[in-house]
Amino acid sequence: SNVDAGGDEGEVATSILGELSSFVSNDGLYCAEDFPRNAEASLALKKASPIGGLFNGTFVMVGSSCRARGYTVQHSDDDCAPISVFFRSSSDIDAYEMSKRVALNAWATTWGVQDRVMLMYACTCKIGSPLYRSAEGCASLESVPGVFIHRDPQRGTMLTCTQGPFVPVTWALATLKASPLLPLHLHDQVAPIPCAEFGFYVMSSRQDHCFPMNRFCSRTELESDVGARVTDELESYLIDDKFHGFETFAEQHGFDDMAVLNHDPLCNCLPDSEQGFKHRERCMDLPHSPIRDWWNGSYPTSR
Repeated sequence: SNVDAGGDEGEVATSILGELSSFVSNDGLYCAEDFPRNAEASLALKKASPIGGLFNGTFVMVGSSCRARGYTVQHSDDDCAPISVFFRSSSDIDAYEMSKRVALNAWATTWGVQDRVMLMYACTCKIGSPLYRSAEGCASLESVPGVFIHRDPQRGTMLTCTQGPFVPVTWALATLKASPLLPLHLHDQVAPIPCAEFGFYVMSSRQDHCFPMNRFCSRTELESDVGARVTDELESYLIDDKFHGFETFAEQHGFDDMAVLNHDPLCNCLPDSEQGFKHRERCMDLPHSPIRDWWNGSYPTSR
């Protein structure tokens, strides 16, 4: 019968896409749900972007829908990272809008970009999302630097810094947040200032080996820089099968979506990058960060 066929289809979808999964905002007002891959991508993008202060303490709960968590009022889909959105009550919808404004304003005030924060938020949304499509002038952000810091997960100390054009740096950070390198980027979000303002004065003359529009910055000359050495050591620890560093970290921090998050980060490198080119054949059949499902390295430019 048709009913049985529908049941089979549901089971097939679950085995391929995983179970319905969700995440909530730090203030508990907003819940978003989808299959794990899109849930992880949506959350990683929010964490990396100017609105990250509202999501930097939360993880995706695999197999738990918003309704199962008590969010029963379905709202229109998220306009920045398309995903189903739920609230506990209709009054929470307005409260969340207020929270969102507060988070964006706090970020804008920190970096002195109050006049451009809505453009910076919209332009870093998922390509093709309503907010991204509505943004006019994303190319004007090409000259605005964006940076993110690589931190020691245990001590929180700043090790090294990556700098590039604001929009693609945000997407590169989101890519890392949905990968085994997440521990180096647990609570951070993009900052619209140069690495030098964080004390990382030495900028590599070479393109980033994974995201060519970016440059790697250190406190001292790269060859002898302690922060650069520790960054390399931590990356190896997190991704080397000998150590299971990422799995251990995930257990300690209470998130478990290894199916999506635990992959070889070299397979996230953009196709025209040094590592992307080198590992293209090998990575064709291997998993990658869900951000790379929709971002291939292009970004809005004025050229």
